Amino acid sequence: MNLGNSLLINAEKYPQKTAVLVDGEARTYQTLNCRVNQLANGLMGKGLKKGDLVGILSHNSVWWIEALYACFKMGAAAVPINFRLRDHEILEELKRTAVSALFFSEDHLPVVREYAAVRGDDFPAFMLGKGEETGAPSMEGLISGAPDHEPDVQVNEEDVAVILFTGGTTGLPKGAICTHRMYIWTTINCMTAYETPRTDHIMLHPYPLFHTSGIFRVISNLTAGATYITVKTPDAEACLRLIERHGVTSFIGSSAIFLPMHAFKAENPVDTDSVTNCIATFAFMDQEGRKRLKELFPNAAVYEGYGSTEAGPVCALSPDQKPREIGSVGRPAMYTRIKIVDEHGNSVPPGQTGEIAINAPHVAKGYHNNKEESDAAFRDGWFYTGDMGKFDEDGFLYMRDRKKDMIKTGGENVYSREVEDVLLRHPGVEEAAVIGVPHERWGETIKAVVVAKEGADIQEQELIDFCKAHMASYKKPTAVVFVPSIPKTETGGKVSKWMLREKYG
Repeated sequence: MNLGNSLLINAEKYPQKTAVLVDGEARTYQTLNCRVNQLANGLMGKGLKKGDLVGILSHNSVWWIEALYACFKMGAAAVPINFRLRDHEILEELKRTAVSALFFSEDHLPVVREYAAVRGDDFPAFMLGKGEETGAPSMEGLISGAPDHEPDVQVNEEDVAVILFTGGTTGLPKGAICTHRMYIWTTINCMTAYETPRTDHIMLHPYPLFHTSGIFRVISNLTAGATYITVKTPDAEACLRLIERHGVTSFIGSSAIFLPMHAFKAENPVDTDSVTNCIATFAFMDQEGRKRLKELFPNAAVYEGYGSTEAGPVCALSPDQKPREIGSVGRPAMYTRIKIVDEHGNSVPPGQTGEIAINAPHVAKGYHNNKEESDAAFRDGWFYTGDMGKFDEDGFLYMRDRKKDMIKTGGENVYSREVEDVLLRHPGVEEAAVIGVPHERWGETIKAVVVAKEGADIQEQELIDFCKAHMASYKKPTAVVFVPSIPKTETGGKVSKWMLREKYG
């Protein structure tokens, strides 16, 4: 079995059922399967083959999903690129993966042309949609000239389906090697742990497809024969109107979208009674958050959980479970083993904090072209997450901290060293350290603690704007504190992040 096969099966079972809907553009299962076949056959006609890497650089669209499944059908590995990155960051990811072909949206044409110039004039790059006014080869052109029969390729469960970028301890992205088998088991976990998707479900998931949550949600829904709805840009009113218009039954989000949706609904009549399943991601919900979710979706069972790019959904906390402490992310998913280990890799007893390690069929194979990081994280069948947590006596998992110096803001991973490196490029900055601080909407936001050079006159907004100009906007600090010195550890002289968090967090 492979992920492309699941699309064929559902096209046979539910030919006229809506499979995907993005900003008014829809595909039935039958139409989606035919177009995906044409796209896969068209790519192979251009010389692409099983095992090649194919980049996708775009906002959410039905064409994005078609490109993803064309890769699955022909045995290529899709490489989703974060469209929020700046051009030089995108170029870096493209060069590191050396994709053999690329799908992109019109707003990324300049950086694609820059990359194509490095690769050569014959580099196959296709604009999503028709691309008529740009002169660039288009995805529609590739589809229109290709047959719609199933591609003649043997794709197995252990073949690579996606190279999905995550973060690293150095701040450089790492490409997790995700197989067909991994996502098949991810689907099983979603269906059993979160009770969604089911064939009769209509899911709205307003987050980017390049993100791990976007990838495994669209795959799990299309595997289950459900209807998957997403949007180009998350918007509270638009999401509420989609729920009302289409009778959405499942919704996935975080406080970043829940809060504005709740505020809009409080002032405007909108029917959300169809939502019976809601998954709250990125952080556990406090009592106020649960109250607002109940007001937003009065008929919904709310699930929380924990997962990662390298392992998908790992734990789930269902509405009927009552952990002893606030802040649990639930129990491990089906066929998922989790252990808490000390710095020597030895398991620790319940109640003691250590690193979370996972053994499961839904764990990635390692990191693409990164043996050092792969050997460190994937050992003896276990994935060492770098996250710190503990179990209680009843088998509930609790997140405690992050071993890796990472900030999660609005669902995006930001590594502090990357932000610190940009701050240190400012001529007025002597030292800089970055921490995550709690934020009601985003979960965490980024605060910079800065020592200015002697005689330098720099302001908070100046540094924020400087960061925004040199990296993706979501990575910039939202606050800057100027201090005479940054605390260091007594042994090693490293920046003491815990002291900074204690004082400024």
